[in-house]
Amino acid sequence: MDEAFESQVRRTGQKLFQLMGDEAPPLFHKDSWAGKVLAQCAKDERFKTDFLRFMNVLPSLKQVHSVAEHLIDYFGRPEQRIPQELKLRFTRMSFASLKRAESISGEIREMMKKFIVAAAPAQALRR
Repeated sequence: MDEAFESQVRRTGQKLFQLMGDEAPPLFHKDSWAGKVLAQCAKDERFKTDFLRFMNVLPSLKQVHSVAEHLIDYFGRPEQRIPQELKLRFTRMSFASLKRAESISGEIREMMKKFIVAAAPAQALRR
């Protein structure tokens, strides 16, 4: 990366950070689901790896049943040490698990939009 560009990006980021003061963006509020996920990712390397892998595959899952199966594979295993507020309330398919999977999928997709602006650099520059 061009050093001048990187330096400019860093200066801009530092200025924005200073302007925020003590205000935390909604994404990082610890009481939100996304905030809890990010806090757990910062504390637990294995959870972070599983979560990033899950996010990588999520856009290709078009049916809620597939999302639910994927959630169970990644976050429904009994041996996982996941905080209570992030635990799945299901380990098998049911109407309730499909509704929960739909909800979780929506939350994760919204969170992803805050981090991923485009599939390619040229598209991201326009935004």
